[in-house]
Amino acid sequence: MRCPYQTKVIHKPEYTDRNIQYFATDVTKFCECLESECPFYYTTEYKPARKITEHCRRAEK
Repeated sequence: MRCPYQTKVIHKPEYTDRNIQYFATDVTKFCECLESECPFYYTTEYKPARKITEHCRRAEK
């Protein structure tokens, strides 16, 4: 599960390859969920089927 709480910004610098110019960009990447260490993470268990679902309060907002 990807976490909307933790993001990492990757900077791609500008460079020129012969006649083509690539502009500098910033790419935002979502990190993996920390699960039990995250304050927004919680699980729900459905008894008859013994199904456990993972949720993120931040993503549900």
